[in-house]
Amino acid sequence: MASKKRPLAVVVLLALLAFQGLSGVYGGVGLILDPTGVSLQIPQAWLEGTPFADYSIPGWILLVVLGLLPLFVFYLLLNRRPSCWFATGLVGVALVI
Repeated sequence: MASKKRPLAVVVLLALLAFQGLSGVYGGVGLILDPTGVSLQIPQAWLEGTPFADYSIPGWILLVVLGLLPLFVFYLLLNRRPSCWFATGLVGVALVI
């Protein structure tokens, strides 16, 4: 069975999902391990006016929503699962939010 070549747009989308997922995991783990944000050079002042006392909850959100979700969608798209396009749209909405 011959493998169909992927369009350039899909290859670019795969690369962007991988980049977003890996950077989200890196940032999320960094914030979870150091909720002060010092290790990632994020000022504590950015949390003023938010419901967060430190970066632990934003770190978990970053890890799950902008790290693990894009990596899961990368897997779906790579394996040509029918739900990959809906899931890709969810990642896009999460990035906008």
